[in-house]
Amino acid sequence: MKGLLVPILALLAVATAQVDETVQPGAIGASVVEAVVNKIDSSCVFGEDKLFTRRLSYVESTDGHDADTFRPDYFGGIWQVGLLLLPVVSDFSTNCH
Repeated sequence: MKGLLVPILALLAVATAQVDETVQPGAIGASVVEAVVNKIDSSCVFGEDKLFTRRLSYVESTDGHDADTFRPDYFGGIWQVGLLLLPVVSDFSTNCH
């Protein structure tokens, strides 16, 4: 019985481990979007965006549920940010209030 304790505890640890869906390719849904928005908010990239990034994900791809979200040869993701726009949205200084 004692020999089973370690494997059972290891299995429980694996089963309860959290996966960061924000870095999983093809992850979709409101929970993923809200986690990313929380990361953006805490990094102060956009300051007070009034939930703009949250609303944008819904308008652009219905939080990733739109069939064209992950189409071939386009990597814009849930927010549909193409390669031409990526440098623009990536080049912000952080100014937390």
